[in-house]
Amino acid sequence: MAVTYKPHKSTKTLLIGGQSLTTGTDGGLVGPFPRFSIDREEIFTGDGTYLGTKFAIQITGIATLNENDPQDITVKGQRQTAVQGSALTAVQFDRDQFPTQGHGILEITPYGGGSNVIKFSDARLLSVSLPEQEEQEAGVQTVTYTFSFEAYKEASSNSSAGSTGSPQQPTWKLSSAEETWELAENEGTLFYQGNDPENDLRKTYTLTHTVSAVGLRKYASHGVLDDKGEAWRQAAEWVKTRLKESTELKNPTQQDLTGDADFWKSQFVPITIDGYDRGLAIGPDLKDGSPSYRGYNHVRQMSSDLGGGSYSVTETWLLCEDDIGATHSIEISVEDNKEAFVSVSVSATIQGLNPNSYTNTAVGNFEKAQQAFSVIKSKTYALATTAYTNSGAGGALRNIETTKSYGENKVSGTITYSVSYNDLLPELEGAITENVTINYDNEDGSNRVIAKIPIIGKTDGPIIQDMSTTTIKIVSATLDAVMDRPNRTSKPNGASVLDNYKPPSSFQQSKTESWNPRTGAYNMSISWEYN
Repeated sequence: MAVTYKPHKSTKTLLIGGQSLTTGTDGGLVGPFPRFSIDREEIFTGDGTYLGTKFAIQITGIATLNENDPQDITVKGQRQTAVQGSALTAVQFDRDQFPTQGHGILEITPYGGGSNVIKFSDARLLSVSLPEQEEQEAGVQTVTYTFSFEAYKEASSNSSAGSTGSPQQPTWKLSSAEETWELAENEGTLFYQGNDPENDLRKTYTLTHTVSAVGLRKYASHGVLDDKGEAWRQAAEWVKTRLKESTELKNPTQQDLTGDADFWKSQFVPITIDGYDRGLAIGPDLKDGSPSYRGYNHVRQMSSDLGGGSYSVTETWLLCEDDIGATHSIEISVEDNKEAFVSVSVSATIQGLNPNSYTNTAVGNFEKAQQAFSVIKSKTYALATTAYTNSGAGGALRNIETTKSYGENKVSGTITYSVSYNDLLPELEGAITENVTINYDNEDGSNRVIAKIPIIGKTDGPIIQDMSTTTIKIVSATLDAVMDRPNRTSKPNGASVLDNYKPPSSFQQSKTESWNPRTGAYNMSISWEYN
C-alpha cells in the first residue's frame, strides 16, 4: 500500500506515504498509510452543458524517520536533523527539476498491491502544508504533512461489484466555454431591394459571434503531451468547432456546446437569433423574409492567452440581401435657375460588400459594387424626374445628361457616380445648353435723321433741321450653344434657329460662326437691315 506521484517531466516515482521504506520509488516520505479526501466537482457552462470533472485531492499523513538516517537520541541534534530532513523532503517534493510542468500521475494503491488503484493521470500539485508540530513530540519525532492536488482526468479501473463502468473523457479538456451571438441594426447603412432605387429601402444589420474557452493540458501518456495537448490549443480546437461560414448563418445549430444533439431541441438559427420555427419572433425575419438576407464582409479577430490557456474568436458579418452585396446612398438635388432653367443632380455612392469567406484571401466587394451600379445607372433619369415633379417645377425634364462624373476605388470596393439633367428646351437639336440673344436697333423707327448746319457767329450753335425721315432698322441675333458628344461630328446649323428672328423683307448684312468640335462649343451671329 502506498501513495505515489510520478511527475510527467521526470522519470521518477516519488513516495508520499504508506511504506516504511522508499523501496520501489526514487525517494519521498516514509510512514503509515496517509488519509486522503477526494472532492468531485462537475464543470458546467451557464446553461448546464457538461464540460468535464474537476477533482480536488488532499493527502494527509505522518512522515516517520527513515531508518537509513542517523537518529541516535543520545547524540545532540541528530534526531531533529532527521525530522527536518523529512520536512525538507516534503518541502522540496517535485522540485528537483525546472521547469517541472507541475503535472503527474497520482496513485493511491491498496495494501499488498491489490486492484482498485485510485489514479489521476493529470494531477497537479497545488500545495504542500506542514502544520505546527505537536508539543509533546518536541519536534524530534514525526512530521505531519498535507499534499493538495487538482486533477481533471481520473483513470482508475474499478473491479469491485457494483462498478458503474470506466469513466469517459471529453473530447477537449476545458475548464470553461462560452458562445454568444449578437444582432444589431446598422443606422444609416441601407440598401435598395434588388439594387433598384425605385424599390423600398431596407436596413442592414451586424451579426457578431464570440466563442471563447479556457483549456487544460491533455496528456497522451505519462510524460507525453497530446499532439494538441497545450491548454490554449485545447481551447482553440473546441472554438474551431463552433465557428461559422457566411453560408451557414441560416443553418440551425442542432448540437449543444459539446456536440450533443439529444438535449438540443430548439435548433438555434444565428441569422435570426431565434429558433428554427421563429417561436420568439422578437427580431426581423432575415432568413425567410422578403428580402432574404445573407452575411457579407466576414471578419474574424482571434486572441490567445498562452499563460492562461485561453483562446477566443470574435467574428462579424454585415447582413444584406441575398445576391445583392452592396449598400447605397443616393442624393438628389433640384436647383431652379429663374433666369434659365431647372437642373436636377443625382449623386450615388455604392459600397460593395465582400461575399467571400474569411479564409478566402480574394476580395469580391468591387464586383458587387459594379453589379449594383449597372442597375442604378439605368434609373437615374427616373429618379431625377420624380424629384423634379416633387419640387413643383412646371416643365418637363430632358433625358439628356448635361454633366456626368464617375469614380471607383477598387481597394475599398466603392463606386461614386453623379449626373445632371435640366428642363431647357433648346431650338438647336443636340444642344446641351443654348443661349440666344437678339439686339434691336431702331425697331420702332423713332430714330430721327437731322441736318446740323453751322452758322458763323451764331453763338448758340448750329441750326438743327429735322429731315422728316429715320435711320435704317437693324436686328442682330447671336446663338451660343454647347453640343452633346454624339452631335459633335459636324458643325451645327445655327441658322435654323436664328432665321426665326429674321425680320420680313430684310437684308442680311453680316454672318459669323465659330465651332469647336472637341468641346462642342458653337457660336453664330447674324445681322439684318430693313425699313
